[in-house]
Amino acid sequence: MRAFVTGATGFVGSHLVEALLARGDDVAALVRSPAKADRLFTDRTPRYVRGDLSSRQALEDGVQDVDVVFHVAGVTSARGPEEFDEINRGGTQRVIDAIGARGGSLDRLLYVSSLSAAGPTVRGSVLTEHDPPQPISAYGRTKLAGERAALDSGLPATVVRPPAVYGPRDVEVRRVFSFARFGIAPVFDDGGQELTFVYVDDLVAAMIAAAERGQVGATYYACHRRAWPGWRHILRVPSRSDHLGAVRHRRLRSGERSAIRNATPPTPHPARARLVRPARAGRQWRCRQARGAHYRPLERQGRRAVGAVVGLLSCRTR
Repeated sequence: MRAFVTGATGFVGSHLVEALLARGDDVAALVRSPAKADRLFTDRTPRYVRGDLSSRQALEDGVQDVDVVFHVAGVTSARGPEEFDEINRGGTQRVIDAIGARGGSLDRLLYVSSLSAAGPTVRGSVLTEHDPPQPISAYGRTKLAGERAALDSGLPATVVRPPAVYGPRDVEVRRVFSFARFGIAPVFDDGGQELTFVYVDDLVAAMIAAAERGQVGATYYACHRRAWPGWRHILRVPSRSDHLGAVRHRRLRSGERSAIRNATPPTPHPARARLVRPARAGRQWRCRQARGAHYRPLERQGRRAVGAVVGLLSCRTR
């Protein structure tokens, strides 16, 4: 496969690049910082295309002579709805325009969306590809707009919607696991919120499979079949390892609140609204695993991923 990957130095994109290179594929990677890319890709190196989603020339250079475009780049936090729209929808349209400008045929445009584009469901129910999307945030609405731009472009496009993704290099889920360092699990609403996850390597495998064998015009959910009833249950997975002690569920004292704020990276307000407010409202974020997919459960991968996170958090306190 000859592939062009946007968002190549991000969490999911970097794992995708590594997987493609390990298969022996020819990979062009859109990167803003070649120095950062060099730190990530030490064994095998893709061809760097320097730029971002605002660079028309970089996008046109990247899509030249490739079979598949993996559009992974996007933002999960922004200063406002306009910035979400400019990158998640507008950036997708610029990728489409670059493909159109090059001429010739393309085997597949694989757009990586999000469960947020579909919106939440109700307790006890799961979302399927046939349910009408009802996003509740600016992030979700702009990811859905990106989906529609790709699917309406006339290109052979396929969409993959992951839920929360965890694994090495993760930042978003790591923030929540950092609470476990204090022996505390966050509880939103009545604690009965249902969540689905996917390990980053499994998501990457699903993306490659969708690009090679998925149906044009289809939307696939890449998630594990099990739904977890809230963060307090999820955090019991790492607490059974040697890295953490037992996780308790109680109200935070003022000193603990301050310590947790200092231990976790600050989150811009729009992202905080996307991640926290739906949880407080008791909404459910569940999707149904695509037919034929097989993903490793959180119990199996959680300790490996969380062990690395806890080791990093421990280093920060020394």
